[in-house]
Amino acid sequence: MVNIEINHLKLHKILLNRIEKGDSVASVLNGLLISLSGDASELLGFVRYKFPSYTSHDLQHSWRILKRIEAIITDEALNSLSTIEIFSLIIAVAFHDIGMIDKEIDSKILRGIHHEKSEEFLNSFLSERMSSISEYSSRLVKCIGFIARAHGMTWEDLNSNEYFNRIERILEQPLRVNVLSILIRVGDLLDLDSDRSCDPLRKYTNYFDNVESNFHHDRHKKVCHFNYDTEIIEVEVVSDSKEEHAIWTEWFGYLSQDILHANTYVLKGDLGKFQLPKFYPKVTRNKNANFELWPLRFEIDEKGRIWDIISQSVYTGKFDFIRELIQNAIDACLKWIYINPAGIVKYSNPKKWILKNYQPLVSIYFSNESQKLTIQDNGIGMGKDSLKKFLFNVASSGYKGTEIKNGIPFPSIASFGIGFVSCLVRANKIIINTKSREAIDQDGREVVLKTEALDAYSEIKECEYGTIITLLLNKKITFNDILIYLQSRFYSPSVSINVFDLDTINYIAEFLNIKERLTDGLSFESMENNENLLSIIKSEINNHNKTNKDKFTHSSFHYRFEPKDNIGRELTSPIFLFLDKMFQIRYLTSSFTKNDLIHENSLVFISVRYIDDEIGIEWFSVHGFVLHERCHKKTIIRYTGLADRYRNEDKIIVRSEYEWQNEDVEDIDLDDDFYEEDDDYEGDLDYGKNEDDFYSFVNEISFSRSESSFSVNNYSDNDRLKLSENINGIMISDIQEESLKEFKFFENQRSPILDKKGKVVKKFVSDEDDKKIAAIESLILYQLNSSVYQDGIILPLKAWAIAPIGSCYGKVNFFGKARFELNITRNSINESPILLENWMENIGGKIQNAIIDKVVDVFESNKIDFTLENLFTEKKIKGQDSIYEYSLPLLKGILKKKAKKI
Repeated sequence: MVNIEINHLKLHKILLNRIEKGDSVASVLNGLLISLSGDASELLGFVRYKFPSYTSHDLQHSWRILKRIEAIITDEALNSLSTIEIFSLIIAVAFHDIGMIDKEIDSKILRGIHHEKSEEFLNSFLSERMSSISEYSSRLVKCIGFIARAHGMTWEDLNSNEYFNRIERILEQPLRVNVLSILIRVGDLLDLDSDRSCDPLRKYTNYFDNVESNFHHDRHKKVCHFNYDTEIIEVEVVSDSKEEHAIWTEWFGYLSQDILHANTYVLKGDLGKFQLPKFYPKVTRNKNANFELWPLRFEIDEKGRIWDIISQSVYTGKFDFIRELIQNAIDACLKWIYINPAGIVKYSNPKKWILKNYQPLVSIYFSNESQKLTIQDNGIGMGKDSLKKFLFNVASSGYKGTEIKNGIPFPSIASFGIGFVSCLVRANKIIINTKSREAIDQDGREVVLKTEALDAYSEIKECEYGTIITLLLNKKITFNDILIYLQSRFYSPSVSINVFDLDTINYIAEFLNIKERLTDGLSFESMENNENLLSIIKSEINNHNKTNKDKFTHSSFHYRFEPKDNIGRELTSPIFLFLDKMFQIRYLTSSFTKNDLIHENSLVFISVRYIDDEIGIEWFSVHGFVLHERCHKKTIIRYTGLADRYRNEDKIIVRSEYEWQNEDVEDIDLDDDFYEEDDDYEGDLDYGKNEDDFYSFVNEISFSRSESSFSVNNYSDNDRLKLSENINGIMISDIQEESLKEFKFFENQRSPILDKKGKVVKKFVSDEDDKKIAAIESLILYQLNSSVYQDGIILPLKAWAIAPIGSCYGKVNFFGKARFELNITRNSINESPILLENWMENIGGKIQNAIIDKVVDVFESNKIDFTLENLFTEKKIKGQDSIYEYSLPLLKGILKKKAKKI
């Protein structure tokens, strides 16, 4: 290695030439330059102690940077630099890595901020060393410090900084900070050949145990062509590994960006003389290397369905990418059962599929600290061809195929292609490890993508059957964010989903002193190993909890979403709530008897379970009806308008043909002035066509209480007493979400009768009845929110819109043949009128018939007077579910047909 001295620099020779011509400023600055360069040589020697395995960051590295700068800009441009600029550039380059000697900061952190530390050092160091020119040293020092810092800044931060676009004038000489900042950045990137690595030092010391550093050393030896002058920069390198290829690609990306931005936005006009040469990089894969390059060129598939994508929508939700990955993982598991000769596929509902000795599973691992998200499945996996097709082919059909097993097409949830693209905008880096169960003759494979790169790196790597996708996220989220999202979007999926908090697992392992037993498994690359690790952790927690039960729980780090169909099993019989004339609860029963008062109001809740695995329907709903004197005429959902909110009136309206009841009826006297404020208000009040019709106005009946969360099976008698004495039905305005108002339907403010000591001597609702009321409350408040799911993933639909029968609450899951067609982002259904009409006729109609049959059976067995045409509930509100306008006409038609038969 030939050492470069300061007097070898063309810039220094220009300075010396100016001294010979009598430039006094050059004379003063040259003296400082010689002294300061000596300081830089001594100080930079300490970088090796802080970063022993790094390539050279000594003064020779600095002088090589200046030599590269001198070679790529013209002599005219060099000579146009002022003496102040030459001095500033040489000093800034000499000290640009000086921040790496900071001993107070961890080396891993320091490497990323050393340019900032260099500026801090120079501001302090030069202020003292340049005291002989104190009349202008403060401005000069700040500019030199910024120029040194510039080499490590992003272009966006650099361009937006006030110093970058500043021109100082010192001793009548310009100091153009932007030009010098660009030159130091480009020169630093061009010091890339074998001079950066010392072979004897690597061979005869034990410094070089850092794998990444070794890649950097090795890559400098792989430069097979390097040519640069004022017109062109050519670099060609050969890479033996994907790591080397990625490093070179990233390095050349920085250089290309700097040259492009500098020439386009800065070096023009008067600064045009500093235009940088054209850059032609080339990274070649060694033909014997064990990795492949897959260019990231997303293509439209062979059917050319670009308009399917453009005409629908793009991924905008914060967690859409997580949903896409989970959908892909579920599909992969189901696909293995589907194609396996031993797989039992009898139904459209994939939750009923069976493959002996195979338990499909999806696992999600996340670390707040590293922002690393991993989603793993033990499904079919992917071979080389399927990887390339599904990852890089936009609008690909995912796991859908032409094959049909037992007359059941594979119910693919997701579509790779555009779905996987959603991950690229959320991550800086994506790592895919997969092994195909289909292509048993193929090894496992790893694919690495960096979002700014032009290529994906693929190489053979041993791994388990299935797929592991790891994302290093580019925007911070938390484990709690992910958990809340999953809880709000997923219910009873086809495949079990495990969710793990890696940071909490690490913390527990350290606290319980078992981390050494988990060393090989915290990466969670093996599902079998995961179960062993969880067993160890849970066992240790159980042992530990014998003395401290509150410290940890299993659920503090592990959550599970299971396939299930048991919702609503606790409410099988109808529930009648009898009310007095003040709408207070009098008692509860599961059926009318001859002893029940006929001159009273009551509510009936009828539960409906409709399961059809052949089609793929899992339906559970509760339907509420208002009865009067064992008679049901019609239930109308009344939503309030501005008038009621303005007057703050809580009213129940009962219009009846029975003259004796008129004294109890409160009619609404609305001021027409309010209609102008709410154009939709008038339509929200529907009294019916005939004055003698009987109407009861109720919302979707629900209950409210002040107690903390509980389950039906584990609260105390006292809790039940409080609950039963404070049940309220409410009416909620949905017209304007910003001004919701609760309207109480019935109110039980009575307290139990107490003796002098405060002991309860009489309860108005029995414990037995109260358990049934609690079951209703639990269902409506915590389980039945009228949500509709497809393949276990929530849809923007409501169960009441599909079956507007009475006051409807439901929880629904559709699979296979019963599914809606979704748009490309899976966030909403395809609202094509033809598709929705067909769905209602083929699927929705079956559900409506099942509900009507159940309601009719309950009404008839309890001798309730009713008319079939009045069972539907009509809602007139803004933002109707798209399916509602198709379900209501169908329901009315079904009711009319049944009425004719009766």
